[in-house]
Amino acid sequence: AKFPGYGGYALMNDDAMFRGWDLRREIWFGDRPWGAFQSMTYTEQDTMERFKQPRYPYGPYKWSWWNYDSGATSKKIGIEKKVGKQLFRTRTYFDAALGALNEMCGESLITEAMSDEAQQEFCTNRTNTTVRPFLKNEKVDSLYVPGNDLGEAMMHAIALFGEHDSFMEISYPMIYTMLVPEEKKLEMPYCDSSLETLNFKPYFRSTKDEGKSLDCPLIHPIKFGFDHCYEYWKQIVEEQCTSCEWKHANQSFWSIINE
Repeated sequence: AKFPGYGGYALMNDDAMFRGWDLRREIWFGDRPWGAFQSMTYTEQDTMERFKQPRYPYGPYKWSWWNYDSGATSKKIGIEKKVGKQLFRTRTYFDAALGALNEMCGESLITEAMSDEAQQEFCTNRTNTTVRPFLKNEKVDSLYVPGNDLGEAMMHAIALFGEHDSFMEISYPMIYTMLVPEEKKLEMPYCDSSLETLNFKPYFRSTKDEGKSLDCPLIHPIKFGFDHCYEYWKQIVEEQCTSCEWKHANQSFWSIINE
């Protein structure tokens, strides 16, 4: 990890509202990782021939995110793309995730953190042209990784997927599925936001006891470029976060009060 002795890493996307002050620290920022998932139902998907049309990332995979370009790569796979005089190869997010998954299964520091059943399902009995776990319609916009042995293995997996330019929002659900044992899983309840009316609806309701009493601790998406979204969030922070203070009247940020 970048910061030795860290307690854990929390990542929030720029269009998510997170009321962390409503959460019990020993549960939600302890030794159990979590992510804002819709569900954790997965299947498997074999690689398919890629095709691309302009204007939208059409491709062989039904969920469009798997068809997006993951960026340029030096690997001898993908589609050649010329920019000026420079020739690049681009891959889909599916290709990038597949490459990361195949490499991960050879990394003992990561696989030793997996259960025997997980190693069999996701590595030993999986062909190198198949993504399993394949999570359709599953992205994570906010997550927490603890600063323990499990978290260290997860961080190595996250770094490896990043080296393959695999999209973080679809990489983390894969990593979580493969590495986190059932007794360590946490379910973060979160709400989907209607940008026009700020009408929040539960997108994922926890089935575990830790999250059942929580009321939308995380909301996504909420776009702060809209005045009504910004004003709503400012009001929530000022009224509910006793550890926050508004820094300057002409600047749009808060600071955590030093206790």
